Amino acid sequence: MDKEEKSTAGHDETAVEDKIAHGFESHIAGTDIALGIVNDSPVSSVSAAEERRVLRKIDWIIMLMPMITFTMQYIDKVILNGAAQVGIIQDLHLYTVQGINPKTHEPILNLKRFSNVTLIFYWGCLTGLLPASYLAQRLPIAKFLGCTVIVWGGVVMLTVTCKSYQGFLVQRAGERDRQVLPRHTECAVAPGFSIVISMWWRRTQQLPRFSIWYTSCAFGALVGSLLIYGIGHIHGSLAQWKYQYLILDAITVMWGVFMVFALPNNPVTAYFLNERQKVVAIERMRSEQTGIENNKFKLYQVKEALVDPKTWIMFATTFCIHFVNGSVSGFGSIIVNSFGHSHLKAIALQR
Repeated sequence: MDKEEKSTAGHDETAVEDKIAHGFESHIAGTDIALGIVNDSPVSSVSAAEERRVLRKIDWIIMLMPMITFTMQYIDKVILNGAAQVGIIQDLHLYTVQGINPKTHEPILNLKRFSNVTLIFYWGCLTGLLPASYLAQRLPIAKFLGCTVIVWGGVVMLTVTCKSYQGFLVQRAGERDRQVLPRHTECAVAPGFSIVISMWWRRTQQLPRFSIWYTSCAFGALVGSLLIYGIGHIHGSLAQWKYQYLILDAITVMWGVFMVFALPNNPVTAYFLNERQKVVAIERMRSEQTGIENNKFKLYQVKEALVDPKTWIMFATTFCIHFVNGSVSGFGSIIVNSFGHSHLKAIALQR
């Protein structure tokens, strides 16, 4: 390479860095963070092969984040189901005695309390969804999601400190002032990663990524049942159900710490892309006219979403899909156990 070529390459690299710096200034001013990079970019046109290489990198690194997070989230959802088979109902008095069976002379248990602690979690998520979505828009998305996972895992782990039905009900709902934010953190995962998906992939590429992301729910249910089955063989000084919360949510907390450092806030701060690849990642989103990151909340966009029929179709579809989710995830092992299987076998067979 002669001196003139080296000078041109050095000039291009300096120009890209200047564009990135200008992008941050634009971000501070309230415009899209990528605006200063893509406008009058000195980088030459992007080939299809180069774009595919960048897309492969994004798929392998960014897509792992929602997949593993949703796996951990669904494992947390089936912990209570598994704990029901190893003593949490008896220890926290999640039942009332309805009467005595005249044939077996055994008490007839009413599990309405257990149903309440299963249900009230979703009320906590429902009330926290709007503020969580707002914070996901306003805060650096990677740090927000990482800290969300850390707090959610830590709070769920605190289930082992509950001593009664009333205490467990409060812990699940997050009704105490000091627990309102922590118990609402789990509901921030879906809207947060929706922002991440829209930031890195074109509209035509988003649907397959969302599909891959949501398949991890089934994977989480399968892996969670197997892990809970294995943990059920631990015989220590604590109740068996406490080991489930301590071990599985410790993994959740560690994953959250990893996310804080491994998930970039946007393509501009992506550690796994060089300067040219960052511009390529932004250029491929130019035709979408959606921008990369803008922390300014726009009320007119909320109004547009509310009057869009597709929003309500998605709402109805999601409602129908998840209508029975609470009963299945909460009572699955209890139903299987009622067929005569042992407690641990019921955990293994529920999925």
